[in-house]
Amino acid sequence: MSVVAQVKESLFLFKNLYDTFRIVDPINKKVLHIEGDQWQGDQCCYCLWEKDASCNNCVSMRTYLKNEAFVKLEYKDNRIFFVISTSVIIDNGTYVVELIKDITNEGVVNGKDILKLNGAGEIINEMNEKMKLH
Repeated sequence: MSVVAQVKESLFLFKNLYDTFRIVDPINKKVLHIEGDQWQGDQCCYCLWEKDASCNNCVSMRTYLKNEAFVKLEYKDNRIFFVISTSVIIDNGTYVVELIKDITNEGVVNGKDILKLNGAGEIINEMNEKMKLH
């Protein structure tokens, strides 16, 4: 069974908590997949968010450095995404599994629909900027 299939099977109980997952190499900023018997990283991890460089608030790098789970919000195309990351050992290397959930229609803050908060996207982007890795 491939590592991706193993991760997917491990996450089955939590399938309602995420829309998609990905395995990230935070050092090289790549999303991994298996090609033949080798891991390949062909897409930058930040490309999903349509950024030109690594995220200031990179939860994958935080997870990698501290070996703890981290969460953040991302804003893209008038949609809000909840990202949770955790580390995983694959072939003696440490990588990160990111679970990504679109919470645009499910997100609530203080009893209010998250998108009805004035400037929700700007607030999220500002929070991520303040949480910049040092």
